Amino acid sequence: MTIPRETVSMLHAASGILIAVTGLLQFVLRKGGKLHHVLGHIYFWSWAIVVGTGIYLGSLLIGFLGLLGWYMAATAYVFGIRRRNGSTTVLKIMILLALLIALFTLGWGIYLMLRGAMLFGTVAFFFGVVFLLNIRMDILEYILGRLLRRTSSSPLHWLFEHYGRMFISYIAAMTAFTVIQEVFPLTILNWLLPTFIGVAALIGMNRYYYKKYGVFKNSP
Repeated sequence: MTIPRETVSMLHAASGILIAVTGLLQFVLRKGGKLHHVLGHIYFWSWAIVVGTGIYLGSLLIGFLGLLGWYMAATAYVFGIRRRNGSTTVLKIMILLALLIALFTLGWGIYLMLRGAMLFGTVAFFFGVVFLLNIRMDILEYILGRLLRRTSSSPLHWLFEHYGRMFISYIAAMTAFTVIQEVFPLTILNWLLPTFIGVAALIGMNRYYYKKYGVFKNSP
């Protein structure tokens, strides 16, 4: 049975709204507790629906960028559920699958630029590089066992990974929204501005929590 495209589109839009609302609430409301967990579950599974319906409805490029964003949400979900440091077989598999997707996105960006599609080629290349840098750190730390992050030796490393990855996944979701809705007059701004704003906010948040939990003080 074929699902009507209009139905899939409505499901995609509803899931996107849930991501936007629950993600924002997670950042502004008190962390921990039942509400935080419920909102987190809704956020995670809404991401899964958005990726699936997005691939069905949209371009393959947006679909792969969605998968990379969902990777950050999924790994954040794993850290939040486990509430402890260290790696698992599931996490390792997720990292390797994400590596393949990131490499494909990067390669596709190069291919598009060589074909003359500079805008989308540059965007694919940019996000491919961004996610490869994140995944490279994941491979070194969670597959090869090298503790490279500032928080790696902290008992609360899982917490920093949890909120940081959720934040990055939210940036990806907002990027998809601005691109599809054409919020800004320039296409390149729709692709890149949410990332620049989100990364700046994440850096500020990291500094606050690193200071709060003594990460800077205890770091070499």
